[in-house]
Amino acid sequence: PLMTCLPESLALPVLNLSKSLGCQPVISYASTVQFNVGEFNDSTCDDDLPIIGTATGTEDERWFYKCGAMVEREAPKVLNLLLSVYEGLDNGDHEKACRHLVE
Repeated sequence: PLMTCLPESLALPVLNLSKSLGCQPVISYASTVQFNVGEFNDSTCDDDLPIIGTATGTEDERWFYKCGAMVEREAPKVLNLLLSVYEGLDNGDHEKACRHLVE
């Protein structure tokens, strides 16, 4: 659906926080992705990621949000692999570090 304004449930917390911090309200890309992408899990196909609302209603904007959600979905796996690489390097196990870099 086409959105013309922020829902109160999103606008009020942003306004209250900005008042507390003494700055202008700013909504980040990450917060708009979180707000606009519906529930999904690891088995959800990228094409099927549910987009709740967009400003323009275009497929381009839907993919703009989908790409951010896909990166966030994969981030924990990547971070765990990086931790394994660092662990291997710290322990002098270069083979382990290399194995996790390939994954």
